[in-house]
Amino acid sequence: MPTATRDLLAALDPLPHRDRTRRLVAWARTAPDRAQVCADLRRHGPYERRLALLAALATRNPRSPPPR
Repeated sequence: MPTATRDLLAALDPLPHRDRTRRLVAWARTAPDRAQVCADLRRHGPYERRLALLAALATRNPRSPPPR
């Protein structure tokens, strides 16, 4: 697991659910390596895949048309 992914998981681990979600969203909106970390998270278990999904949802453009 790359260092950036381990660092993110370590930062989220001690937080309660609400704070973990807020921290993840803040990270996703500003992290220059978000795509790489999310790709790595998707290769792991259900918890990590859920984090990748939440990060993707947090950064989507609500004004863009839905995919077809």
